[in-house]
Amino acid sequence: MAHGFPVIVSQWVSLTNHIGHYRPIEGYDDQQGVFIASDPFLGPGHAISYDEFDQIWRTNSQRFMVLYPPSKQPLLQSVLASTGWDATAAYQADLAKLQRRLTAPERPQGYFAFWQGYGDLSIAWDEWELGQVTAASSALAQAVAHKANPVVVDWITQALNSKPA
Repeated sequence: MAHGFPVIVSQWVSLTNHIGHYRPIEGYDDQQGVFIASDPFLGPGHAISYDEFDQIWRTNSQRFMVLYPPSKQPLLQSVLASTGWDATAAYQADLAKLQRRLTAPERPQGYFAFWQGYGDLSIAWDEWELGQVTAASSALAQAVAHKANPVVVDWITQALNSKPA
């Protein structure tokens, strides 16, 4: 954000509201220790402490999306590298976490096929990002069998049908 890149994060709404949520971050204030979000659920100018942000962001494997024009790709890669972020390590860690969750003998209360499908979609995306197209296709087939979100299925199908990640 300090370099002009808007960021959208995937996290819970709050520590007490465990609904999955995408939150656009529009700024931060180091003096107050808060991020400022133009939050689609909680409204514009929503301040969230760094501590709470970290706790609810970890629940979704610290997923984020950066919005940028292709001409800014080199700058974005430089910024991410300077923070120590490594795409391969991030996708491998997320994949391991998802596979443990989906193969656990005990499911959390309220665990439905919908969530299985969501996990399969996440696995398919991680596998594609790691260049494992066959494994990604298999996970996508599982997602379809679990009636996962057809829009996301289509996005991943398009990625699989394009050049590998």
